[in-house]
Amino acid sequence: MTAAQRVLAQARSSDVLARTQVLAALADLAFRTGTRSWPIRGSHGHESEPGIDLRGLLLASCGRAPSFDVLGSFFPAWLVCLASGLLLTVISRWLLLRLHVVIAVPILTYPSLTALFTFTLWLAFFR
Repeated sequence: MTAAQRVLAQARSSDVLARTQVLAALADLAFRTGTRSWPIRGSHGHESEPGIDLRGLLLASCGRAPSFDVLGSFFPAWLVCLASGLLLTVISRWLLLRLHVVIAVPILTYPSLTALFTFTLWLAFFR
C-alpha cells in the first residue's frame, strides 16, 4: 500500500467519523428537545405522528470495504466470493454428475449452492 493510498484511507475514515458524530449530535439534540429537523409526511401529504426519522443515515458513507488488488485494479471482496462460489458450484455439479446423483430441481439447486458457497466464503474470510 503506497503512502498516498494510506493517506486517502485515513481521510475517508475521518470523514465518516465526522459525519457520524454530527448525525449523532443532531439525533441527541432532537431527542432531548423532542423536535425533528423536518416534518415527516405521510402517504397523503399530511404530517404524520412523531417517530424515528432515519433519513439522516443516508448521509453517512460506507466504511472501508474489503477489496483485492489484481494487477493494479481493486475488486470488491464480494465479487471474488461470488466468482469462487460459482467455481465451487461447477465443481459440485461435476462431482454430482460423476457420482450419478440425480438432482430433482436443478434450476433451484445450483443457484442455491452458489449462494451458499458465496455467503459461506464471505462469512469465513471477511466477518
